[in-house]
Amino acid sequence: FRSQYILKIVLFWGNFYMKNKSQITMFVMVGFLILLLFTSLFYIVSAVTTKNPVISSEFQPIKLYFDGCLKNTAEEGVFLLTRNGGRVDELVYDNIPTIEMMEIELSDYITKNIGACLEDIEFFEEKGFTFIVNEYKTNVLINIADINFELNWPIKIIKDQRSQRIYKFKYSYEDIVLPYLREIAIDMLNNENYIDMTYLSNIETNVNILPIDNSIIYSLSYEEIKFNFGENI
Repeated sequence: FRSQYILKIVLFWGNFYMKNKSQITMFVMVGFLILLLFTSLFYIVSAVTTKNPVISSEFQPIKLYFDGCLKNTAEEGVFLLTRNGGRVDELVYDNIPTIEMMEIELSDYITKNIGACLEDIEFFEEKGFTFIVNEYKTNVLINIADINFELNWPIKIIKDQRSQRIYKFKYSYEDIVLPYLREIAIDMLNNENYIDMTYLSNIETNVNILPIDNSIIYSLSYEEIKFNFGENI
């Protein structure tokens, strides 16, 4: 009797499965898709949280300090770059660097000088903070009306039993039309052996011209930015 009862149960579930096979398959597929969706969201949120962690109030002043240090270093680099016609270390004559070359100049300047920020962290160390600093990398993007600086600098900050990781710092230098000034400089240099005063009167930029020995130094002024470059004659 027991064997017949078990056989009926097996036959019942077998018939149920055959009749509802398509529905069961659909439920399994839907369940798999939901599981895949939640797994993907978990990894995305984990990645974002890891690379852009929330800065607690205790460590926020340190984040602001490094943001300010990047800002100051970036503005120093832009000042030197524009005063020299697209290079940081010397005045440009005759050939204006490309935008890509200027981005490299600024990136190299940040890389060489941003380490000075670590010289002034004694204030935080005296308050019990410890720093573990890794290598850094700078990315610079010159746009039509601004320059974006991104400093990838993993820093771990420790105080007592608490710690905070900061991976990235950003700064945007607003209201600087570097590509526009570069194009004007190129147009001026393309007029060989003479200065086109009509052209200069039609551009939205003040131009100062200073002859020195066998060269001419030009200075383009746009709002608070001066873009200087030279021409051999």
